[in-house]
Amino acid sequence: MLIHKNTPTSTSAFLPHSPAAEQLLTETGCYRLTRIIEDGRAMVKKTVRHDRDKDGMLRASLRKEYETGCVVSQKTPFVANYISFADTPEECYVLMDYIEGDTLDEFITRNPDFFRNEANLRRFLLQLLSGIDAIHQSQAVHLDLKPSNIIMTRVNSDVRIIDLGMCYSDVWPAAIGTTRDYAAPELLTPSDGIDSRADLYSAGKIVLYIQQRLSSQGTPFKPSRSIRNFTKRCLKDDKQERWQSAAEAIAALQPHKLSWHFFTVTLASVAAVLLVLLLIDRQDGAPQVFTGNCSVTYEVISEDSATCRVKRLDPSATVKNVYIHSHASCNNKQYRVVEIGDSAFISAKIETVTLPSTLRHIGVAAFLNCKRLLFIDLPDNVQTIGHTAFWGCTAARRLRLSKSLKEIPDECFSQIPVTDLYVPEGVKVIGFDAFGLCGRLVNVSLPQSLETIERGVFWKCKSLRKIDIPAGVKEIGTLAFHGCQSLTDVYNHSPMPQNVISIFDRTDITIHVPKDAVTSYRNSMAWRGCKIIGM
Repeated sequence: MLIHKNTPTSTSAFLPHSPAAEQLLTETGCYRLTRIIEDGRAMVKKTVRHDRDKDGMLRASLRKEYETGCVVSQKTPFVANYISFADTPEECYVLMDYIEGDTLDEFITRNPDFFRNEANLRRFLLQLLSGIDAIHQSQAVHLDLKPSNIIMTRVNSDVRIIDLGMCYSDVWPAAIGTTRDYAAPELLTPSDGIDSRADLYSAGKIVLYIQQRLSSQGTPFKPSRSIRNFTKRCLKDDKQERWQSAAEAIAALQPHKLSWHFFTVTLASVAAVLLVLLLIDRQDGAPQVFTGNCSVTYEVISEDSATCRVKRLDPSATVKNVYIHSHASCNNKQYRVVEIGDSAFISAKIETVTLPSTLRHIGVAAFLNCKRLLFIDLPDNVQTIGHTAFWGCTAARRLRLSKSLKEIPDECFSQIPVTDLYVPEGVKVIGFDAFGLCGRLVNVSLPQSLETIERGVFWKCKSLRKIDIPAGVKEIGTLAFHGCQSLTDVYNHSPMPQNVISIFDRTDITIHVPKDAVTSYRNSMAWRGCKIIGM
């Protein structure tokens, strides 16, 4: 069986590799890690050792690592990118990007004064926490964070978290192979109370490790009070006294603390995007960048297809109304505008933006925190949107979604004050917290194509009165309708009750279900607390 995602174009990436073409990096009791080159691309190949290749648990564990890694590495640049997975009778392996850099312990040896600079230490922590947060967003916990599982890149000294092999996702492994020196107390004793806060304990231990390494050089090192306070709270034995999420910890490390709600992933995701945009120094072969109208900068995607993306709005621009034309001109050549880049308009003080019909993709956090944006109108050719794209657009009282969308991503429209929401046919998934804290939302129309409503999609939509759940919805995430104070009636057309832990935080809601399904719903853990009637 072969499973692949984000794979190279060459099919040879999925075939067993010649040992002669591989450079051994390390070998453990279970796996062998080698460096390989495919079509000029350096990759790490993690293989179940040949003497254990009949071990089904190891193969399943490697598959789990790949599946988790694929999801996480799409959310953040601070976790190693997973490329492909193969499971054949001959071998079982996963391919990951090879990261040019040093593990954290090696990095401190090579750069003994780097973390004495407060800005560098704070930047390191923000990147590390952003990566941790992305893991937690994906319903996983790393469980083995330590200096040897953190690589600092040669360019820009950015963080890359590696080795998700111990990562918990759906069920706890029978034995957690965590490293004792960095493990939370609950990992060292039999416990079923292990959660994401264990990783935050490890983050605190990593700060202590850095402090000890620097002090061992002869000159005592004492971080700033804010970082000491951050570390102290990470290391509380009682997990209830630790930071309750990575994003909460990120907020505490920001120069100005912000108010945080349930949707804790946003600034972590934004930090990841901004750091990449600001810190990556493009060298030879960089895409062509040019400035168009309205102080908008464009970046060429392909010379062959003459396409480009909006890269960013000039931060110093005072323009309130932005008109993105379908084509942008550079050196007498016309480029078709098909994308809005990641964070292109983040926190911009624009009031309106007109998007072209040529647009196909809107990037991560593209319009995040545009608090003056009056409406959101997505052309019908837009096929994909990045998570948090319109998060916090608190003046946008009108929203029109593209007819080409298949998925509404995580937190995409959180906190916008629309009263009416029409989700077009074709959408199959609404990502977690997608419309959370939309406090004015009253009327919602969901498509028959919908299959999944993820966690907290309508969390604290306090004006929502009723909702129709289409028959094809097979999954509803926990907390989907928590805090919906005005909700009185739910029309669930599914012939079988969806299996979920907690959908509502009240029992005075009437659930209308198909007549033949009343008994099933009344016997279902998630639904039976409410009044169930046939329709």
